Amino acid sequence: MYNEANIIQDNLKKICNFFEDSFQYEIIIVDDCSSDNSLAKIKSMSLGNLKIFSNDKNKGKGYSIIRGIENSKGDIILTTDADLSADIDEFNKLLLFIKKGYSIVIGSRSKKNSKINIKQNFNRIFLGKVFNLLVRLILGLNYKDTQCGFKLYKSNKLKSIIKLCKIDRFCSDVEILYLAKLKKISVIEEGIIWNDNENTSVKLLTDPLNMFYDLLRIRFTRY
Repeated sequence: MYNEANIIQDNLKKICNFFEDSFQYEIIIVDDCSSDNSLAKIKSMSLGNLKIFSNDKNKGKGYSIIRGIENSKGDIILTTDADLSADIDEFNKLLLFIKKGYSIVIGSRSKKNSKINIKQNFNRIFLGKVFNLLVRLILGLNYKDTQCGFKLYKSNKLKSIIKLCKIDRFCSDVEILYLAKLKKISVIEEGIIWNDNENTSVKLLTDPLNMFYDLLRIRFTRY
């Protein structure tokens, strides 16, 4: 979570309402040093199964997700952006593949069976295509969308990977998938319904360069 005060309470209620009757579940929020009152808003909610962790400074998406995973207890782990760009009920679609035996299910905005209700702007679409091409060329990962924040994992498989991770920011998704490839962990990509949130924390001038650098770091790290 980073500066989500306007939406975080409503989205937590949506998550709780979805899982309440069907699953034993916990919600883990990692606040990446928000400068608004996001933390105060969630602390005011009476949710017994909510765990909150606060980074001492802005550490990035990868660091925050890994911190949440390390503190999770469930058999399966869903990662999702705080803005719920993917509706929480898309979970059911990914869960079908976990039941079929896959260890990682990637929610995808680029497969034929995906549906984009609200599209990203042209610059982000273009940079996303370039980044995906670089992922294929540098790391040999043949996925259509590595960066979608909506993913489902078998906990034991994911936790065997994250202890090797080095990347703190946006390329953490790619690093996890690259390690899954090295460890021969089964992965499948499934199209989901997506609504883009234009209030993104991605910086179009600096983040693409940092992501390219991180791709090279992943490629040449001895895991």
